Amino acid sequence: MVNDEGPRVPLAQFARHLRQVLDAARQGPVTLTRNGQAVAVLVDFEAYRDMAELEEQAEDIYWSLVALRQDLAWQAAGKPMVSLEEVEARARGGN
Repeated sequence: MVNDEGPRVPLAQFARHLRQVLDAARQGPVTLTRNGQAVAVLVDFEAYRDMAELEEQAEDIYWSLVALRQDLAWQAAGKPMVSLEEVEARARGGN
């Protein structure tokens, strides 16, 4: 869930008060607005890095769950499992 309760700064004010807005972003996300509507969020670089790391971890978990679900479906259907070595051999043109 997105928390947009932090400071809201119109783009025109952002340009005039860049240093103050950047200082505020070190304390938490700052929502930039145009005509009262949110258009962007400014965050501290460390917060951005943390979010990017969490996104990468979430993607890894997602694909692991997709693979697990497919494995379970294959097992439920009684299909034989294929080893990684066999997949690699098939990819190289082997049987």
